Amino acid sequence: MRRKQDAPTFSRADSSTPLPRIYSRRALVGWIVLAALLLPFIKQIDQHLRAAGVVVGSESASVSAALKSEFDTEVVETEVLVIGGLSAPVTDDSGRAEIRRLLQPIVAHATVSTVLSPASVLDTMLVGPDNHSAIALVGIKSADASTMPALRAITSATLSAEHLRNASLTMHWTGQSALLADLKTASAAALRNAELVAVPLTIVLAMIAFGSVQAVLLAMIATTLVIVIALGASGLLSDVIVPTALTRLVISLIGFALTMDYVLLLTRWPKGVRHGATPARTVRLAGLVVAIGFTGLAVAPTGELRSAAFSAALVALLASVVATTLVQRSAHHESTTAIALSNVSESRWRHWGLFVTRNPWTTLVASLAPLLVLAFQATTANLATPVSGWLPKETEAMRALDDLEHMQRGGLAGTSRVLLTLPTDVAVLSPFGWLALQQVGDAIRALPNAGDVRSLHTIGTGDLLVAQRVLPTRLVNSYVARSQHQTVIDVIPASNAGANGAVQLVNELRALNVLKVTKLNGATVQVNGLPAYVRDYESGLRRTLPWIILATSLASFLAVLIMLRAPVVAFKAVTLNLLVAAAALGVTVLVFQKGFGISLLGHTALGSVFPTVPVIAFGAAFGISMDYELFLLSGVRASRARGATSNESVVDGVAQMGSVITRAAMVMVGIFLTSAFSPLLPLAMVGFTLAVVVLLDATLVRLALAPATLALAGKWNWWPGPLSR
Repeated sequence: MRRKQDAPTFSRADSSTPLPRIYSRRALVGWIVLAALLLPFIKQIDQHLRAAGVVVGSESASVSAALKSEFDTEVVETEVLVIGGLSAPVTDDSGRAEIRRLLQPIVAHATVSTVLSPASVLDTMLVGPDNHSAIALVGIKSADASTMPALRAITSATLSAEHLRNASLTMHWTGQSALLADLKTASAAALRNAELVAVPLTIVLAMIAFGSVQAVLLAMIATTLVIVIALGASGLLSDVIVPTALTRLVISLIGFALTMDYVLLLTRWPKGVRHGATPARTVRLAGLVVAIGFTGLAVAPTGELRSAAFSAALVALLASVVATTLVQRSAHHESTTAIALSNVSESRWRHWGLFVTRNPWTTLVASLAPLLVLAFQATTANLATPVSGWLPKETEAMRALDDLEHMQRGGLAGTSRVLLTLPTDVAVLSPFGWLALQQVGDAIRALPNAGDVRSLHTIGTGDLLVAQRVLPTRLVNSYVARSQHQTVIDVIPASNAGANGAVQLVNELRALNVLKVTKLNGATVQVNGLPAYVRDYESGLRRTLPWIILATSLASFLAVLIMLRAPVVAFKAVTLNLLVAAAALGVTVLVFQKGFGISLLGHTALGSVFPTVPVIAFGAAFGISMDYELFLLSGVRASRARGATSNESVVDGVAQMGSVITRAAMVMVGIFLTSAFSPLLPLAMVGFTLAVVVLLDATLVRLALAPATLALAGKWNWWPGPLSR
């Protein structure tokens, strides 16, 4: 028999009653002091910030390490400077003199090792078809965060000085360091712009969700404190855990969304949910589960994602602790009218809960079908990072790439550095080694996407005797390792190869059968450079994605199992989270890869999905989405504790927590969607995916699929606890 429902309790307060204080002054002062102490450390993030992390154990990382340890070279990376609008033809003495004058401050800079340009070498590849544009290949000694800003400051000063003489002159940098520097700058700018939109939008949505100016103000204060403390802690620990552009993205987005979510829960917690599930305890458990969910990213192959895992876990714990210590009351002060409206909302959700428990199979099929269709789209994801086209067009690196394409020299930005290793008994500067170097160079030129090849063999006359006795020792040592059996070959993609062709060239180089070419046992080639880094990043994430999913699933399962002591519920939660993550990725594939509706976001179809997106999607699904699972289960368990049957407790849980879940989701989706309109595609894709995760989870899953499965499992939900009723 259906038990008698508890009568609604109405507040005696009216509009003349002063609003009670819903925050702890002592906690507020304490958090403000901590934020003030950590605030100065935020600037250390910019000092240590990296645009992306090294792919641990990758071939490109191995070559980078070998170049630093085995070669006496001062060239760590080669950047490309595109000079346009020259006043004299490049092939004339006056044009070459103009180039020398423009490059003189760069040549003199301490970080620059070598500069190759039409003023120093006769190479048509470095001359534009119009004969009034030129390309300089600048070898730099250090690729740290300060190098590219310093070089760009030089060209900016040069342009200012030359403006009166030649107003059409342009100088644009591109290359690995330039692209990553622009990514860092564009990420920071995009986040600032997203926050400018997110704050007013969040205030509006929070007013609708909270229904209280005091609660909204408290939520904004708590959010600010969490983000400042998390950023300060990341800056303080930046020597140990190097921050990346993704670190700031995670702290801002996740910190903003979770803190608003938790404060909303604490101030809107249903008064009937009390037995064994206090709001503070639920929020602390939710924060812990979110943190544990994000730790699955720690098995990723890049320091970038490991740093993001730490940041996400830290901000989740901070959000839960700040919210539970700052919010003094478990439910904000409401007028009689507000309570009446709340009761109307609960009554509607109760009707929905009754429908689900009476028709669990119908609800299961109706909610599961669209999720499976969307999840199938995830199997068609092309996880690839284009070398170009994803940064805002106004960034200098993108302008330089456009200049190169117009000059039909686009391949220069995708130069690969090949490390040729010969058998230990064959020196590079020996007849057999010199012949092998020539043979490998010829084989590389024959590759479909290869253009020019530069090595010690191509310098001067190409004679071994000249290399041994005439070429400067410093030059030879920059190409030949101290062991004498390793040498470097720079490979420039064909002019018509394009950015994707540069990545394909990496595959062709790595597939080169060096034994067949040189007839030397033990001879190998390894590839480094920006296209190789992109290729290794993609393959590394593809390889570790199953392990990331497994680690995240297992960690989340164990966390829920320990907290609830209910294996069936824990298994169901993890399974549904997997489904939500896959469905959200499927929607992202439809929009960003295939172009369905992407014009609404102000973008064009990319033809691929950034490899970091599924990683973030699964981390978010197992983290953020678990909040709503715990919210729902809190209501169900509280009803069970009062003696309700399995179906009655599901109805009560949906009735009491349905409004909280939808209100929290509304705010969170709004926050994430502000990033989806960013001109920076990685940020737009991540923000869109997170918004879809929350939207699907708070609608089809937690309020339909989850209660339906709870109703079907019945008493087995709480096994090995009491199985009665």
